Amino acid sequence: MQNSISIVLKNDKRVESQLFGASPLKHDVSGTFVFMIKLEELPITTLFGKEGYLFLYIDVLNEICHLILEKDVKMHHNFDGYPISFELSDDESDDFKLFGKPYALNIGLEKDEMLLIQFDPLIIENPPIYDTLDGFVYVVIKKGHARHKMYERAYLRIDRT
Repeated sequence: MQNSISIVLKNDKRVESQLFGASPLKHDVSGTFVFMIKLEELPITTLFGKEGYLFLYIDVLNEICHLILEKDVKMHHNFDGYPISFELSDDESDDFKLFGKPYALNIGLEKDEMLLIQFDPLIIENPPIYDTLDGFVYVVIKKGHARHKMYERAYLRIDRT
């Protein structure tokens, strides 16, 4: 089944979506900037819509995340992270992905939860967060919160294998 979207490193500075680097947002958000996704670059329309940007920040110390959906964004610098692109993938894949099912066997979702993001920090060498994690970082949300676009209610699940 192809309801997941793989996030792939791409050596193409023409894409706006990026992994890591300096935070492109002007306002302060606690945690490390993980990614920015330009929604129109996704291969299909998702629950986030098709306009604007999705940002993820992770506060490693407190194991919390900040998922921010912005329609009109004022960026304050050029992109200096890793460019990323997107392709449809299998729900069960072990990719860095949006949606689908968690890959690792030792974490399950409750019936009222859904996976938003599956992230392996070791996708790059020397990542700025979770650089020794043997496992995945998941961003999860209650389905009701997702339906009502309450993305600020998303939370982390760390799977250490």
